[in-house]
Amino acid sequence: MQIPRRGAALILSCGLLASLPALAADEPRYNQVSLRAEVSKEVARDLMVVTLYSEAQNSDPGKLAKQITETMNKAVQQSRQVKDVKISQGSRNSYPVYDSKGQKITGWRERAELRLESDNFPALSQLTADLLQELKMGGMDFSIAPATRKASEDALLKDAVDAFKARAQLATEALGGKG
Repeated sequence: MQIPRRGAALILSCGLLASLPALAADEPRYNQVSLRAEVSKEVARDLMVVTLYSEAQNSDPGKLAKQITETMNKAVQQSRQVKDVKISQGSRNSYPVYDSKGQKITGWRERAELRLESDNFPALSQLTADLLQELKMGGMDFSIAPATRKASEDALLKDAVDAFKARAQLATEALGGKG
């Protein structure tokens, strides 16, 4: 398919007209100053996160699932007794175990995780120690609680705006301006 000359000229003209604002934006601008202000603050990690897990193996997948479920339910019930601890169940996986030749399934292995969060470090530490009688440690991490993060970000935003205003006032005065 060929485009007639008039059609090509019309398309080219429209393309040029559409690019005029972009060309105008590249024109030099005078009497402008670029300002930047940054603020930062170190925020304490006030949230402890512990991941515990139960893992077992059995030739009967039903018995294995029942065993893991009972262990995890007991751990959840024990965790609910501790104030200020957020409880959530993590991943739960079951997979076959094969014989030495890799041909026949000889058993099943299952793993289930329990995730605990709290800003009450002593209470969560004691609960973790108690639960380690039945469960295994998957990991322990410290992070910033969502409420602390939001409060810190809000405070930093105000500080950043104040710092920007101060820089703008300094630039205005350096250029001989009044406001």
